[in-house]
Amino acid sequence: MLRGIYASASGMMAGSRSQRVIGNNIANADTNGHRAQQAVMSPFGALLIANSNDDPLTAAGPLGSINLGSRVSALHTAERPGEIRETGRAADLALDGPGYFVVQGGDGPLLTRDGSFRVDEEGYLCTPEGLRVRSDTGYVQVGSGSFEVSGDGTVLQDGESLGRIQIADPELADAEIRDGGLVPVAEAVVEAGGPVDTSVQQGFIESSNVDVVRELTLLMTAQRSYAANRTAMQVQEETLDEAVRLPEGM
Repeated sequence: MLRGIYASASGMMAGSRSQRVIGNNIANADTNGHRAQQAVMSPFGALLIANSNDDPLTAAGPLGSINLGSRVSALHTAERPGEIRETGRAADLALDGPGYFVVQGGDGPLLTRDGSFRVDEEGYLCTPEGLRVRSDTGYVQVGSGSFEVSGDGTVLQDGESLGRIQIADPELADAEIRDGGLVPVAEAVVEAGGPVDTSVQQGFIESSNVDVVRELTLLMTAQRSYAANRTAMQVQEETLDEAVRLPEGM
């Protein structure tokens, strides 16, 4: 019975994380370049249940298996592209293909598909929050003048190359996309995921690929699964409580 309680508890924990991931998708449905994620569930394992009676007349052999619970084993990131729309702004960039822009966060690199960049006070290309866009030579600095970005991500100013925008396409099975579409990763992950042969479109922005109707359906399913596991746990707790209260010898 205790095993059943643990299995129900693990199902509730997995369901709770699944709801959090879905809620993050819905919250970022209007975030440029946001990639929808889905929690992938897998069982801890199963035990074979068998009749332990040694009497050959009554022994039934294997009775079946019992699941030991479930967990979120990975986060699947939907790689289908969002709608690419034209803005005409020189600092707006969209990726037409796999990969992510690499920007520098306070604790390390971050990945993003949101190319709605701006130029900060020091002339560096950065995110709306001020995180600088990385290039193969450091950071992209365009100053106050006009600039162009070629299809391979090379930034040009007056015909001179200022570096190539860094694009990486690492495996994100365990990385949860933050609010705002940012993915924190280690430096080694960035290096393993690049370089990427992806076309960069200047003056365009990619929309989120979140399907809100689908996410709401998944949310209802996750909520019902959570509620079912909670009910199962309550029933087992009540049964265990009654068993403890039974008089000795009954």
